[in-house]
Amino acid sequence: MPHLLAVLMFLGLGPIPVAPPSGAPPSGMLHSRVPNEFVRSLERAVTRGELTIADQLRLRRLAVTAPGRLPPIWRERLAAAPVPAWAATAVLVENFQWSARMGLRDDSQFPPLGSFLDSGTFPIRVVYSLESDLELAQVVLVAAEAAWQKEIIEWGFFAPPVGTSEGRYRIYVDDTGMGGGGYMYPVDLFWDTAWDDCTSYVVIDRLNSTGDAGPVVAHELSHATQGAMDCLETITFWENTSTFIMAEVDPFGRGWQDGFLPYFQDYPQESVAGGSYEDPELGYFWYGGFLWPNFLGGLYGGQEEPAVLVRRIWEGAMQESGGNANEISYMTSIDEVLAARAQASLDVAFAHFAVSRFLVGEHSMAPAADMPHASDYTSVPPIAADLVVDMPDVFTPVASRRPEPYAVNYLTLSRPADFTREVTLRLATDDSAGWIAVLFSTNRAEVLEAPVVGGEATLRFSMGEDRVLHLAVVRLGTPGFHSDEAMSGASYTVEVGPTDPAPVILSVSPATITAGVPSQLTITGDHFVEGATVQFSPHLFDPDAVTFVDAQTLHVTVTPGVDTGLNTIGVMVINPDTGKDVLEEAFTIEAPPKKKKSGCSTGGAPVSGFGFGFGFGVLFLVAMILRRKRPV
Repeated sequence: MPHLLAVLMFLGLGPIPVAPPSGAPPSGMLHSRVPNEFVRSLERAVTRGELTIADQLRLRRLAVTAPGRLPPIWRERLAAAPVPAWAATAVLVENFQWSARMGLRDDSQFPPLGSFLDSGTFPIRVVYSLESDLELAQVVLVAAEAAWQKEIIEWGFFAPPVGTSEGRYRIYVDDTGMGGGGYMYPVDLFWDTAWDDCTSYVVIDRLNSTGDAGPVVAHELSHATQGAMDCLETITFWENTSTFIMAEVDPFGRGWQDGFLPYFQDYPQESVAGGSYEDPELGYFWYGGFLWPNFLGGLYGGQEEPAVLVRRIWEGAMQESGGNANEISYMTSIDEVLAARAQASLDVAFAHFAVSRFLVGEHSMAPAADMPHASDYTSVPPIAADLVVDMPDVFTPVASRRPEPYAVNYLTLSRPADFTREVTLRLATDDSAGWIAVLFSTNRAEVLEAPVVGGEATLRFSMGEDRVLHLAVVRLGTPGFHSDEAMSGASYTVEVGPTDPAPVILSVSPATITAGVPSQLTITGDHFVEGATVQFSPHLFDPDAVTFVDAQTLHVTVTPGVDTGLNTIGVMVINPDTGKDVLEEAFTIEAPPKKKKSGCSTGGAPVSGFGFGFGFGVLFLVAMILRRKRPV
């Protein structure tokens, strides 16, 4: 994993203020998806009438490309809230897209040439202005050639259109003011082609170390190839694709990926297509979202390199709108590419992804784990709630945890050690999007899915040997979903508990029976099931028969032993699924009456065979015998 400083340089420093997402700007207002205070201050100035939209575009561009050329008041505001490195390409891409859609010129142009190095293999020119930058420029050229070979020659991404007089793609080594990283600048629509592509150039910050240049160059050149295919695509896909690509070019970049990943994994309720940016860290969400193309390319790419499938998705998202609209969302393209090449769909893939993204790092050896390079990634999504299944339990997420389109919540389902009954889970929502309940384990390969139909999904299952199972509550797309649009979360309810409720004993009648005498007990209650058994305590004896009458009534024939004596007895009813209930002191057992035997009598009451008369007669007879034998 790269040194933390290198990751911070790549990302850029400084807080990211809170802001909601935005799609295409409304008339008269350009609201950025980059929640930087400098960017927001420009928007407020336009609202107050202090700036025109053309002014806003120009000042945004200068904030990234030439901060020193800003008017003093805006230079001060930028110094207080610099545009972070992670947002530089996003700001410039937004500028380009807004200008194209609104018919405005952004006055973009290529920076002047200084000293330069030309590739002997590909149409690449690395430009630098300081002699001290020569070493880094040489490393950048080597890295650019390696990235060009992989991304364009081997994987088929479109080569960036060249708009320079020398016919080479320019990469500048210069001071970006961001302390590291780099950006790709879209200059203008490339009118020689029918689709919405653009000319561009790349800037690599001179403060990058030579060791860090490789991933940065691969990332930014990837942006250039994206601009060659669809310069109007949602910025989310620009960044997660390039962060994916940089590690495909050089596996060293996988450590960088793991550094970005927590900002994606920690927010599973945010749409994989964007995120709402309600948290300051969500600016990095785009980068950590590399896991999505990493999953798609690795699992649905077949025998091709994973990056090839991602290139096919970019191709499928291309349109010929004359720069007016992102008519084909990359999420739509994913659906079409998977249908054509893998007999799958966006919804099927995303439900699968919900399991795959969880089984990384500490869970990467799980039988169901299939995320490419799962062991290299250490961040696991958080659990929204733990539900215990031996009794009915319910969960509804708070507003901040409600999943957006193509997002997920994770819950755990736990059981006590002695609980083995079947469980039923219900997912209910009145949202118009598709939903799926996905149940999986870190200990077995089986995955259960239940789509919501008519507002509800139901799963019936046994926990088996697992003490804990994981539930992914997956929200899919809303009707007419487009990745450029603002997204919001939707609520749902999960109910879980034993499939059959445990029996409930209300009463037992009669209140008293006699030991040694066959008796019928009537047990009244609820949730009795045919096949239920009955036990008694504390004096254990078996019933002669148990008859199921209905869910509220059992008849039990019992003959307590004559030695049971006078006791108060508890009753336990156990259903076939081991659900049970106990009613203490349910009835009593009385001792049997003493038995009587007949004897000699001259009338009146009979004399007991074991009574006083017998004992007296015997003593009298013995005395007479002894008397007769006494010697004289």
